[in-house]
Amino acid sequence: MNKSYIEDNREKSVSKLEELFSQYGVDERSLGWTKHKQSIRFAQMLSPLHIDGASLLDVGCGFGDLLTYIKTEHSGETVDYTGIDIVPEFIDVAKQKNGDGSFLNTDLFKFESYKRYKYVVACGCLTYLDPKREEESYEFVDAFITKALDYCTDDGVAVFHFMTDKVDFKSSEEDFHITPERMLQIAYKHSRRVVLDNSIFPFEACLFIYKDDSFKKETTVFNID
Repeated sequence: MNKSYIEDNREKSVSKLEELFSQYGVDERSLGWTKHKQSIRFAQMLSPLHIDGASLLDVGCGFGDLLTYIKTEHSGETVDYTGIDIVPEFIDVAKQKNGDGSFLNTDLFKFESYKRYKYVVACGCLTYLDPKREEESYEFVDAFITKALDYCTDDGVAVFHFMTDKVDFKSSEEDFHITPERMLQIAYKHSRRVVLDNSIFPFEACLFIYKDDSFKKETTVFNID
C-alpha cells in the first residue's frame, strides 16, 4: 500500500471533517451524513452480532454515537468499547458524551494495541477516499480490511458500512462510491464466510467478514456460534 496515499487521504479527510465541524458543530452533518439514518445503519451493522460482553473497536467513531446507540437500544447489555477517530474535536466530544468508553485520536493504520476485539466496525470511513485515484483507493480498501481483521480475535467479525456505486446520482464528486462486486472480491481474499447486506439502503451496503471460516467436514456447514 502506498504510504503517501494513506497520509494524503488522512490529511484531506481531517481538513474536510474539521471544516464541517466548524460549520455544523455536534451534528450528523459534521460526519458527512444527512437524513437522520444513523440509527438504521447501526441496527443493520449490529443485527447479526452478539455484543453483550464482547469487545468492540469502532473505527471512525465520530462523536461516539454507536456507543450511545448501544446503551440506548441494548440496555442491560455490556460492551468493552474502544473508539478511534482522526479528528481531535470529534474525540473530545465523544469523551464528553460517553465517559465510560475509551476514545483515541488516531487512525486504523497508526493505532497500536495489544488487545484483539471480537468486533471491529467501520461506518462511512471509506467514503472519503479519492475517486480520481481509483486503483489506489481500492488498494487502501484492501489494506484497511486487512488491518481491521488483524485486530479481530480468531473468532471475530469485521464490519464495513460503505456507499455503493449503485446510485441514481452522486451527491458529491468527492465521495468514493465502492463497487460491491469489488468489495466482495477483496473480502473473499480473507475469508470464505462473508455477507454483503444491500437489503436496507439502495445506495449503501454493509459487509460482514467472519475471520473464522472453518466448517464441519461431515456437513460442510460453517462452525457458527
